[in-house]
Amino acid sequence: MELTSRPNEVTDITADQLRQYIDAHSQTEYLIVDVRQPEEFEKGHLPGAKLIPVGTIVERMAELSRHANLIFCCGNGGERSQRAADLAAKNAGFKVFKLRGGLSAWHEDKVSGFANLKAIDLSGGIDKALLSAMNLEKGAERFYEALYAELKNTVVGPLLNGLAGAEEGHAREIHDILTEMGAAPKEDFDDFYESLPGDLLESGETFDEVIQRAKDDKLGPVALLELALGMEFRAHDLYAALADRQESAKLRRQLQELVDQEKKHGNDLLKGIGMLAEALG
Repeated sequence: MELTSRPNEVTDITADQLRQYIDAHSQTEYLIVDVRQPEEFEKGHLPGAKLIPVGTIVERMAELSRHANLIFCCGNGGERSQRAADLAAKNAGFKVFKLRGGLSAWHEDKVSGFANLKAIDLSGGIDKALLSAMNLEKGAERFYEALYAELKNTVVGPLLNGLAGAEEGHAREIHDILTEMGAAPKEDFDDFYESLPGDLLESGETFDEVIQRAKDDKLGPVALLELALGMEFRAHDLYAALADRQESAKLRRQLQELVDQEKKHGNDLLKGIGMLAEALG
């Protein structure tokens, strides 16, 4: 699905239209801008959304210039998102849309909290950050392997096995980026990846904490997949936030490709949850 807008005008779109557009497009092509306050954003927001409170839109307009399609949202699609969208529409080159009904109209899953950049080491530049991200991918692989061991005889067994392999694939892509930058580890990928502990997940929690919580809460099969879905949403947010911090257009694009893959994993899990719920009756 495509979104059409006239120059210097704001076009309203529905939640259904936005969902179809997100599913059909890379996040390199659009930016969802949440114009609420940080405490509202923390309680729940669209995956990959960027928080820019409406009162700061003018001074932060340069942050929007990398994106051709801007989609503004607030709590109920009212005054805040309209004002922010109007301001953006005055800047040439932007195609500006507003989510009709705001977050209240979005009945699908949302992400709570902020992208947990503490899970990634940002102290030594992008190379250290990417090395940290490889460890997160190893943690996600371990997590999916644990879910697969629990649910391999269900309809989602193949899905979980595939997702475990995909996390290693992400780590390999990150290793390739580091190689291009001349910052890859001395070991080859297989040896380095094997050495990673995989002790952290994208939420900032440890692998052991999440597994123990699942045991303590005696989570059933569907709840376990929902736990995985939350992890993918946070991974989506994490890579989107990391991409947004980069000046290099090539590096932003490479990181946004990982965002798109995390988005696909989330969609696959949503389908898996439906399949599992139906199978369990």
